[in-house]
Amino acid sequence: PHPAAVSPGRTLQLSAVVERSPIQAVTWSVAAGSGTITSSGLYTAPATPGMYRVTATSPANGLKPATQGILDIRVGAQPPGAPSGVAAAPTGIGQATITWTPPADTGGSAVTGYRITSIPAGGTTNTSGTATSAVVTGLTPGATYSFTVAAVNASGAGPASAPSASIVIADTDPYANSAWPTDFGAADGGMANPGESILTSATAAAIHPTWVSPTLPGLAQGYDTPRTPIVRDGLAYVPAGATLTVIDVQNGTTAYTVALPFDSTWSYVDVPGDGRAYLISDYGDATHYKALVAVDLASRSVAWTVLDTRCSGMDGATVVGNVVVTSGFSTCGIDRATGAILWDWAVPNPDMTFGGVTDGTLVYMSKQVAGGDGQDFWLLGVDPADGSIRIDRFFNAPGGFGMMVAGNRLLVPAVDVPAVGDPTSELLGLDLSTGQTLWAHLGLGTDGPRATDGNTIWINQCGKMVKIDAQTGTQLESVTAPAGLGCQSSVELAGDLLWFVGVGANTAVAIRSEDLTYAVSVPLPPNDSTNFTSMPVVAAGHLLLVQQEGTTQWQLKSWGL
Repeated sequence: PHPAAVSPGRTLQLSAVVERSPIQAVTWSVAAGSGTITSSGLYTAPATPGMYRVTATSPANGLKPATQGILDIRVGAQPPGAPSGVAAAPTGIGQATITWTPPADTGGSAVTGYRITSIPAGGTTNTSGTATSAVVTGLTPGATYSFTVAAVNASGAGPASAPSASIVIADTDPYANSAWPTDFGAADGGMANPGESILTSATAAAIHPTWVSPTLPGLAQGYDTPRTPIVRDGLAYVPAGATLTVIDVQNGTTAYTVALPFDSTWSYVDVPGDGRAYLISDYGDATHYKALVAVDLASRSVAWTVLDTRCSGMDGATVVGNVVVTSGFSTCGIDRATGAILWDWAVPNPDMTFGGVTDGTLVYMSKQVAGGDGQDFWLLGVDPADGSIRIDRFFNAPGGFGMMVAGNRLLVPAVDVPAVGDPTSELLGLDLSTGQTLWAHLGLGTDGPRATDGNTIWINQCGKMVKIDAQTGTQLESVTAPAGLGCQSSVELAGDLLWFVGVGANTAVAIRSEDLTYAVSVPLPPNDSTNFTSMPVVAAGHLLLVQQEGTTQWQLKSWGL
């Protein structure tokens, strides 16, 4: 390998091949202070970490001149090399999103974060983990910036990347209604045919209808759960029957399709960014119930399928490194590359495990009666490597559904059941490594849909909007919710806006995440026979909603913002 690596004071056997010469002998040498090397190529590293060079010299032979080969050797861990491909885009007033490619040379130690520097201001934004994008805030609206990125490991920060291309930071509200298009074509007030624009007379001043997908078959999303559009990198992933349809969010056209191994409803879809889509089929036969299908997005084909009694009744699939952890009647660890079952265990009947969220170390799920309507539950923290349970905490109260990871806290909805008085929903903030409760909010919990950016949590709690600090549980804001938002109106955070659509509602509402003030509402076309689900997705400048038509078919519909 180049560079080679060795610990301080340790030895490394080197060898050399002299091309196009019958004489393969070489003379080894190192500079003073760079360690020692024997005539046979056994290198002994110095005690001081650093980058050093070893030279192999081949003597002249006839017409062949003397030649040299040089090998760089890393002694001990060093700061990583520079990231590449740094790009920047303005994504809001006074802010920009920066993306980059990790360095090819990690310095012999895992990259633990990145340092983004703005030019010319010189301000820095530090990230932790391996994510290759970040939002930089506090920039001067209207000013021109470029950005560099440096990788950080245990030995410190490496050199900065080449600067990104310059961008101008936004200085106007990108969500202002006055900036939205108003030319929508024919205004007949009805629903258009698939692929055409849609419009109602009430929307001309507020929304920009863009496209409607073809009508797709199937229940909402297995059982009676409303379907949520799954979107990543500008593509919406829609399984229906025996086909995964991938739709371009910009124009509603079908980017491609993938044949699936089961003609069924699909109760779970996830595209976590590892190059695959994971789908749980509701297929069942005499001995099996539910299957996990992994679709390779590069080859646009099924990579593997797990239909196995050891992983029965799957409820969720969580990717952690090279393992996919499934919950259900049985809990399994599946090799992400091959689909091989690495470990499995089952909880006693009638219990099962539900859900699955991760902080990158453990997978958190609840264990309770299969119907999910029990009077108590267990919180489990499962090690994806071997399936061992690192956290096993019992709650003598209902709850455990809809858990989220927010920064270094696990959010667990539950119900506080006092010895005297009525039960009250509550939201708990738990330590991710121990499961210990660090804070609790009565009145917030099981009924309130939530969104988080890792630092802040926004909750719609039946008539009021609440904003709390994820670390401490401190309430930051609380206001009356916009009219029309019911208890089950789900929350989607997009940029600096929070979007809501009530169950059966004909209006989508956005409020500002910073101060919870009203931003805009989007009237939706009314139709007695159809129903918009309560889970909006905002991606690539579009508001996406599913319109369910009874229990047999549905469409994905888009409004440009």
